Order: sequence, then C-alpha cells, then structure tokens
Amino acid sequence: MDNTFDHDVFMDKAIELFRRNGILNVSLEEIAKQANISTDVVHKEYSSVTALVSRIAERENAAIAQIHIECLDSPGRPDARLARLVKEVMIRLAKGYVLELFNTAGRISNPEEHAFMMNNLPPNILDYRRQNTAAIARIIAQGQADGTFSQFDPMEGAFLLRG
Repeated sequence: MDNTFDHDVFMDKAIELFRRNGILNVSLEEIAKQANISTDVVHKEYSSVTALVSRIAERENAAIAQIHIECLDSPGRPDARLARLVKEVMIRLAKGYVLELFNTAGRISNPEEHAFMMNNLPPNILDYRRQNTAAIARIIAQGQADGTFSQFDPMEGAFLLRG
C-alpha cells in the first residue's frame, strides 16, 4: 500500500467505482483498496464518501468554470464559441460522474443517488448552473449583436439550451 496521496488519482478511481457500482454502494475503504492507497491515509483526507463527493464536485465545477472563461474570452464567431463551450463541457461531464448525476436529476441514474447528491453537495455547486447559463447567454447576446443569432431573450435562450 502506498502512503502518499494523490487526490486526482484517488478521485478518478472513485469516479470509476461510482459509475460501476453507484455512489451509495461504494465505501472509502473500497476506493482505497482499488487505488492501492492505505485506508489510514484516505481517512486523514476524507471523513466520508459524502466529503469525497463534495471534493469531486468542486474539482469538476472548477474545471467547467475554466472552460466558460476560456470560451467567453476566446476570439472567433459566437456560434463557434458556443459550439466549443457545449463540446468542451460535454467532454468534461463525460469524464466525471458527480456533476453528471447532479445535472440529470435522476433521469439517467437512479433517483436515490440524485437525492443523495442534492442533499449533500455544497451550496456553491448550485452556482455551476448559474455560471453555465450566464456563459451561454453572453455568447448568444454577442451573436445577436453581430447578426449571427436571431433576436430572442439571451437568458431565456440559455435556459432552453441548458435544459
């Protein structure tokens, strides 16, 4: 067993196990074993699966927020930037599991896991949806200004695109 701790390796292994078995069916001990990390080291870093899920959500949220910034600040036509935003966020969501579970509202996963997510995520994770909507709305508004997109309330368009 390894006594060093790489959060990203551990979180990636956790996501793999969550996808295979479901969040509610995975323990810190099982993740530690699969990641070849001492359970003592893991318990020093995470008090529970809930704490781990929150940390994963924060990591994923930060990565997606960075995608928003890059797409908003990049040069190019608004339609190309919007396509890039959608593509890169979808790729990132496919790599994760926690925000995917949060965003699907139990439609893809089971309702118990979605309820777990809604009851245990830190409040700032809800900002993800607001940031995503605002980024889409800004790109739509920029596209309306240059004639790329038809005139429609950009925020409403963003809500409709976000689903």
